[in-house]
Amino acid sequence: MYKMRFRNTALCLFLLAVCLWGCGKDSDSLDFMNLEPDEVFLCTDNGDSKAGILLLDSRGKEILKLEEAALQVCIKPSGEILHQTAGVLPSDSYLFISFYYDPSDTTNYTTGVWGIEKEEWIFEPEEGTLAYYAEDDVINSFQIGAKEYGLDFLPYESVPETYEFENGLVLHNEMKDGNYYIASDDGASYLTPSEFFERNPIIADYLQDSISIEKVIMGKYMIISYTIGTYESDGTCTLSGQKAFCDQNGNRLYPEWDYNYVFFVSDQFDYSVTDIMEFYDTDKDVAHYLDLTQMKELKIPDGYQQVLYREDKTFLLQQGETYTVYDARTGETGGVFTLDSQPQDIIVLSPDTYVVQEFGNSRIFIHDREVSSESPAEYAPVYPSPYPVILSGKVLGPYDESYVIDPDGNLVMQADHEILYADKSCYMYYENEQFVIQPLTENATRR
Repeated sequence: MYKMRFRNTALCLFLLAVCLWGCGKDSDSLDFMNLEPDEVFLCTDNGDSKAGILLLDSRGKEILKLEEAALQVCIKPSGEILHQTAGVLPSDSYLFISFYYDPSDTTNYTTGVWGIEKEEWIFEPEEGTLAYYAEDDVINSFQIGAKEYGLDFLPYESVPETYEFENGLVLHNEMKDGNYYIASDDGASYLTPSEFFERNPIIADYLQDSISIEKVIMGKYMIISYTIGTYESDGTCTLSGQKAFCDQNGNRLYPEWDYNYVFFVSDQFDYSVTDIMEFYDTDKDVAHYLDLTQMKELKIPDGYQQVLYREDKTFLLQQGETYTVYDARTGETGGVFTLDSQPQDIIVLSPDTYVVQEFGNSRIFIHDREVSSESPAEYAPVYPSPYPVILSGKVLGPYDESYVIDPDGNLVMQADHEILYADKSCYMYYENEQFVIQPLTENATRR
């Protein structure tokens, strides 16, 4: 069903790559990758099973090669999703891998879990598609076919969830007469709905006699969910769930922001950002942003109709047809540009380096200057590796230009083919049915 090869000590692809930039001793030939002993390097073609999967240890030695295989997701032992489909990974990661019976039919395949550290199948491939539920980019269980499994890779058994604080306090949700309250580890009542609403006066037509703890933040704070009701003119009551950011005693923090919902923001690649929380008023469509690393508000200028978090405390602000890139760390404005139509998306890589994605006519700006090319970019996706890679080409490929951008938004290198991954040390692409890894040299144009 699947093909694999272990421990091939001769890496032809590396010899090719090294000879392109200067041959040396085998023991020195991979130094440019700068891998730590507890890291590995994963070669994949962003879910394309034709390229297969190649995994190298910190010395560049092949430890796994799979043909007609595609990576579905990579996680840490804790269940945290690693948002990379290629490149440097921790050696204790788990790879969820699918093998297709027929590459033209992506609905018919087997799925297994490979443990990098043990160099073996933790979960042998079996028939079925992978499904999982992730909260804040953490997986608690997964399904292959109709079977559900926990992170111990045994049949999943649901257990009551507990919430632990850094001072040792452990809480859980308890039900009585159909309503929830928060209880301590010994089963005693810790916070009842009446106590919560007494400490936190909330104006509503109806308050449901039920509260629950949803998560612990930084070991000190908790999010408490509750339900209010609004009576309509015909006498019906419309219920809505709300959330409060509270201290350990259940006191609602930042009430001056008049919010009724709180959650971690997501960046432009839909990854959860667990050091920034958004406090949102669903009635007034107003938001405040809290930097959890400093417990300070990230202030956003007034007057914008839409605020989108991008990454690294950088926001995209919209007012009509005008878009402004705003750095909330410094309070400085980056790129300002006007678009005649609503774009599919705008990817911001620094305050003045960004990509306007529109089918048929995408535009790339580096330090506020639009990149010109002989072939107009019908589409310009971005691979979010440590050094993001902007691609340019046809809507469905191929991509005939790649731009590697460093964390400050500088163009590090440009290539006339598709680059799959880049970091400060190296970049990787797939050509002639093999993966090629080369050292990254700044201000270079490479083939």
